[in-house]
Parts: sequence; structure tokens; C-alpha cells
Amino acid sequence: MKQELHRLTKSLNIILFMVLAIPSLLLATIPLQCMAGSEGTKSIISGRVKDDSHGFWPLYATIVASAEGYSTSTKTDPVSGRYELELDQNTTYALTVASVGYSTKIITAETIADNSTLDVFLEVDTSCSAPGYTWTTARLNEHFNVGVLPIGWSVIGNPGWRFDNPSLEPNYTGGSGDFAIADGFFAMVPNSGSRLV
Repeated sequence: MKQELHRLTKSLNIILFMVLAIPSLLLATIPLQCMAGSEGTKSIISGRVKDDSHGFWPLYATIVASAEGYSTSTKTDPVSGRYELELDQNTTYALTVASVGYSTKIITAETIADNSTLDVFLEVDTSCSAPGYTWTTARLNEHFNVGVLPIGWSVIGNPGWRFDNPSLEPNYTGGSGDFAIADGFFAMVPNSGSRLV
């Protein structure tokens, strides 16, 4: 009798486990399957962020893509200005593009079935007050036409920067008069590694 009771208790425990545990395990996997299926098809928006001035220089920028209840961000490559965002298709996003020294731009973009390219051009922030720059209607600039290193500028590294055009080089800047030039030949010093900041 004791053995039968033990066998009956063991059988009831197994049945109880099957009745309670197995459905719970099955129910626990359903949300995971539903979540995986609800991610939707992805689309890639890629491109470059550039300076809107005449040079179209690549910029290191942050791009935030926002849609209702969702937000993601990425940064551009600091050398090329390239970025890539993987986003849900058929969704409208607000892309906020920001870079230090430039005005922030907000663009509305809708992802489509195919991948798309979106280059963004940022304008220089007119409130920039970096030493050595003055604001013109076209861009920030420094003329370097006073024949000496202007106030607010420094030479880092090897010497060799000149502002009086000692080698009588043509002015390739598009302006007229003197300009800044790293003239290692005239200074008899190699100018590699020299920076004008």
C-alpha cells in the first residue's frame, strides 16, 4: 500500500507538472515570436553631412531619427562625413542633424522599400565667435593680409608659416594680397607637422 501511494503521488506530480508548467512555457514563447515578427522590414538611409560653404567639407555630426514612440541616433564618420541609419520602412521620421559650430537642421524623411541616400548640408552658425574669425555674408574668414600672424592664431609644431609671401607665390586663395603659406623652402625648415590654429 505504501508503494502504491508513493507511485500515485509520483504520477500526480508528473501530471500536475504537465498541466501547469508546459502551458506556461508555451505561453512564455508566444510574445517572443510576436515581437520578432512585429519588427517590420528595415530600410537604410545613408549619406554625408557637409559644410554648406563653398568647400562642402565633410562634418562630424550627430543624427537623431525620431518617429512616434521611437528614437535612434548615429554619428557621422569624422573624416568622410558619412552616416547610415537602419529604420523601419514606410515610416515618417524627423531627422535632427547637429554639428558644433553649425546651425541644427531638422528634415522630414519617409523610409521607402528601397534604401535611400540623403546628403545634408549645414550652414555655419552666425553666432560663432572663435578668435581670428570675422563674419561676412558668405562665410567666416581671416584674410591673413597684414604680413604677420594675426591676433588669436598660433603656429603649432615646426615653424615655417609666413604671411608676407617671401617666395612671391601666386595667390591661389581667390583673394588678392598676402596670405598664409607654410613655406618650408624659404624658411629652410621642413613644414610637415606644422599647423596654423
